[in-house]
Amino acid sequence: PIALENEPAVDSKGEPLVDAGGTQLTNKEAHYRRIARAEKKTKRMFSKIDNSLIASKYPAKARKCIFNAAHYGTGILKGVVPNQVSNGRWSKKKAGEWGIRKTDKMEADTTLVSPFDFYPDMSASSIDEAAYVWERSYLRPEQLYDASQKQRFDRRIVNQLLTAGAVPYASVGDEARTEANESTGINPLADGRYEVWERHGVVSREDLEAYGVEVKGNKRFHTAVVFMCNGKVLKIASSPYERDDTSLYSVFCWDEDPLGIFGLGIPQLMADPQREYAAVWRMVIDNGGLASQPQVVIDKTKITPADGSNDYTLTGGKIWNRTGDTYSNENANFKPFELFPITLDIQYLFTVMDRATQDAYELTGVTKVQKTNASLDNSPVTLGATNIQQNNSTVSRRALARRYDDCITATLIQRYYDFYMQFEDDIDIKAAMVVEPRGATVLLAKELQANNLMQFFNITQGGQLEGIKLLPLLRSIANVMQFPEGKFIETDVEMEKRVEEAASQEAPVDPMIELEGRKVEVMEAEVEINQGKLTLAADKATAEFQLKKQQQQFEQDFEVVQLDRDDKKFMANREDKMTTGDSGI
Repeated sequence: PIALENEPAVDSKGEPLVDAGGTQLTNKEAHYRRIARAEKKTKRMFSKIDNSLIASKYPAKARKCIFNAAHYGTGILKGVVPNQVSNGRWSKKKAGEWGIRKTDKMEADTTLVSPFDFYPDMSASSIDEAAYVWERSYLRPEQLYDASQKQRFDRRIVNQLLTAGAVPYASVGDEARTEANESTGINPLADGRYEVWERHGVVSREDLEAYGVEVKGNKRFHTAVVFMCNGKVLKIASSPYERDDTSLYSVFCWDEDPLGIFGLGIPQLMADPQREYAAVWRMVIDNGGLASQPQVVIDKTKITPADGSNDYTLTGGKIWNRTGDTYSNENANFKPFELFPITLDIQYLFTVMDRATQDAYELTGVTKVQKTNASLDNSPVTLGATNIQQNNSTVSRRALARRYDDCITATLIQRYYDFYMQFEDDIDIKAAMVVEPRGATVLLAKELQANNLMQFFNITQGGQLEGIKLLPLLRSIANVMQFPEGKFIETDVEMEKRVEEAASQEAPVDPMIELEGRKVEVMEAEVEINQGKLTLAADKATAEFQLKKQQQQFEQDFEVVQLDRDDKKFMANREDKMTTGDSGI
C-alpha cells in the first residue's frame, strides 16, 4: 500500500531489512531492490535460454518449421528434450600433435518433427487438447543401438530386434512420402531402418505399475512416454516434469483449421486460383495457336494448281492456273483466295490471369513484391511514404508472425523456463517470471522500429532532454540495428566492473579544487612563517633578557667576590698591623 511505502521493511520472519551499511530500509526501498534483483535474474535466465537455443540450432530448425508450415500446412517443434550431446574441440596433445577431444554432457535440446511422422489425437481441435501424440522415427541399426544406450531401452528387446533385422515396410501408410520418393527414384525411408514409435500422453496407474514403473502420488492417471518398435515395448517412463499437463510439442499452422490440429499450407490455399490460372493459360495458348495463321477460303472453280495435282495446299512460289470464263469487267474483283484472320483477344485473358494471381496472394497471405514501372522508379521518396509502404506490405506477415510467437515462441520458451526452474542448480537465474513472446513480430518490424527510434533520438536532441533515459534508448537503437550486445555500449556487467575499479582507486582531483588547495597551503605556510618569526623574536628577546640577567648576576657575583677579596685583604692587613704593633709595644 502507498500509505506504508515509507514504513520500515521487514522480512517474512519479522526481522528488519537493512542495507550493507546496516541502515533500516523502507518498504519502498526494499521493493525497488527486489525489482532490481529480479531484473538481474531475468537477464541471466534470458542468457541461459538463449545459449541453449543456439546450442540446439534453433534458428535452422525454426526456418525448417516455417518451411513445413508453408508447404504442408503444419510445422512442429518438440522440446524441451534432455539430450546427451557429444562435443569435440581441437586441442594440443602432449606429443605436440593436434586432435579432437570429445566431451559428453546433458543439454536441453529442441528437435524438428516432420508432419509425415506426427500422429496426434485427431479428436482434439488443438495440441493442448490432445490426449496423446504418436511420433514416428526411422533408425538405422547403429542408431537404434546408440539410442538404447542413451534412452536406456530394454537391452533384451533391442538385441532381439537387431538379430531379427529391420522390417522392410511401415506399419502406417506413408503414401505422400512414398510417392515423392518414387517420383525421384529414391528408395523408401523405411528400407533397412527400424520404425520406432514414441507416444506422449496419459497412461493409467495400473499399466505403469504392471510394467514396473515407480509411480508417485495418488493420481489414477499419469503423463508418461512409451517407446515401441515392431509391436514391442522398449521403454515406459513417467514424466519427470513438475508441469506435466502441457504438451512437449509446439504446432504452427500457416492457416489454422478451427476443427483440427493440422492446418492448410500455401499449395492448398491457392489450389482454386492455381486451377483458374492454368485454365486461362491453356486458353491463351489455344487462342494464340489458332490466331497465328488466318483461315483461307479457295474458289476451286476459278483456279487449279499448275502442276496438275489436286493439292490446294498453300506453299511459297506455287503456280496456279486461272480457269472459267474469259476476263471481263464483271470479273475484275475476282479473288480466288479469301483470308479470314482470327481475333487474338489475349489481353482480356491476361486480365483474368492477373486476377487469379491476386487471389492467390490474398488467400495465402504471401506478400507480393511490387515491381517498378519500365524505366521508372516509383519507390517512395519521403520517410512517411516509406513507412506507409512498409506497413502495407507487412500486414499479412504480421498476423503470421504473431501466430508463430503464440504457437511456437511462447510455448517453447515457457517449457525452457520450467525446465531450468526445476533442474538448474544456479539459483541466481530463478525467479517468478512471465514469458512475453515478441521475437518474430519484432524482427518483422525491425527496420520500421529503427527509423522510429532514430526520429525519437533526433527529436530529444540526442537523448539530452530532461527525463530521457539515454542508455536504454541507445541500447534499443543498437539492438534494432543488429549490433552485438556490448560492442559499442557497455553491458551492465562491464559498467559494474568499471564502477568497482573506480571506487577502489583515488578519485581524480578537480584542477580548480587542487589550485584552491595549493592557495590554502601557501597561506598556511605564510601563517606558519609569521608565527615562526614571532616565536623567534620572542625567543630572542627572552634570550637577551636572560643574557642581561646573567650578566647582571655575574657582575653582582663579581662585585661580591671583589668585596670579599678586598675585605679579606683588609682584614689581613689589619691583622698584620696589629701583630706589628703588639710586637713593638
